[in-house]
Amino acid sequence: MSQVPESAFLTFPLVETPGAILFDCDGTLVDTMPLHYKAWHMMLDKHGFEDIFPVEEFYAFAGTPAREVLEHLAENHSGLGAFDLNLLTDEKEMAYHALVPSVTELPEIVAEARRFYGKIPMGVVSGGLGMVVRESLRVTGIIDLFDVVIGSEDVTHGKPHPEPFLLGAELLGVAPERCVVFEDGVNGFISAHAAGMKVVDVTRWITQTQA
Repeated sequence: MSQVPESAFLTFPLVETPGAILFDCDGTLVDTMPLHYKAWHMMLDKHGFEDIFPVEEFYAFAGTPAREVLEHLAENHSGLGAFDLNLLTDEKEMAYHALVPSVTELPEIVAEARRFYGKIPMGVVSGGLGMVVRESLRVTGIIDLFDVVIGSEDVTHGKPHPEPFLLGAELLGVAPERCVVFEDGVNGFISAHAAGMKVVDVTRWITQTQA
């Protein structure tokens, strides 16, 4: 994580009120990482790729859009390149969508969102499809806490590029340097730092269910 200096990280809970907060969704607001990993294997196993995406690699790609993950996998596993990666992306997202009813919130982070609700603008910036992200937020009853929800289809470049968080700041009408990002993935940390924002690494402060 040398691309993100320790000085970029803030402690939790926040001591000062920022201009806005941008939250990642999966593994930050909602405890969905094991469900996403299950969805990945529902799709990959169906096509005979049972062993190409170990759990350690899955967590290393936290926050990265599924299409970009598939491009990486296809570079290292030639058989996967024979498939339409857009269709495989849709298959993975639909497999996850079927699991959404069992999603639960991560209470410590949601409590922080509730603490700032109505006081400052807040948004969700995810590498997942917006439709799926919104469904996770609806199932857990927290979607109304947020002014904007940004999904992978809303940007040209996903995390670790700064575009997703810069778009979030723009839509909330707050300068990037006044925004704080809550994230659980290295690519998200890099994205937020590149956008000029401070970061809360939620993995330092909460316990997620592991895949």
